[in-house]
Amino acid sequence: MEGRAGTFAGRICELKRRLGNKPAVTLRTARIPLLSFRAKSRNLLLTRGNVALEVKVRDVSTPLDMTKKRAPRSTQDSAADPLLEAEQYFHQQIPITRTMGVRVVAHDENGFVLEAPVALNSNHLRTAFGGSINAVATLAAYGLLWLKLERPAAHVVVAESSIRFLRPVREIIRAVCLSPEPAEWAAFQARFAGKGKARITLRVKVVEEGETAAEFEGIFVAQKK
Repeated sequence: MEGRAGTFAGRICELKRRLGNKPAVTLRTARIPLLSFRAKSRNLLLTRGNVALEVKVRDVSTPLDMTKKRAPRSTQDSAADPLLEAEQYFHQQIPITRTMGVRVVAHDENGFVLEAPVALNSNHLRTAFGGSINAVATLAAYGLLWLKLERPAAHVVVAESSIRFLRPVREIIRAVCLSPEPAEWAAFQARFAGKGKARITLRVKVVEEGETAAEFEGIFVAQKK
């Protein structure tokens, strides 16, 4: 019985470490068909059929809490980095973007670029799902306008859009929204400043390996908060 107790104690110690001292557990293993135990202070009461065995447990470490999330980056970090700020905004305000693996990869005076892996956005052919391509293109235009309008200053929505699919996307959905022409942007800003609401047409290309895979065009509306 002592040898068997040692084997049981080792298994229970490991199980106790993994499960964090839950009050009662039923365990099935290949070698032990059915095994139950109950925590008793720092000891374990092991039962199998009509046999009860109390096992002393020493130096059991507290298990890691795998449900804890990593601490988010500080607001100072996001404020200093518009790419990070836009990405965090998408992930927090549009939760599906996190599931899609959307990343903000570039932004300058020429445009705004988003990427998402096909592995998280595939169809039955293992190429990019058309709905995901459309979503990433929409977000690229949304992100460009949101950043240009100094982020929290306005609500941005898409009023109308269309997309043409030209070829499959196999690895990365990369959406590039080009900045509007200076005259077009100036007219939009004037309307937005004067009326607190304005609309603008934005165009996005989805590219892979130097080739255009899709072309998106949308009318976006911005309204002051």
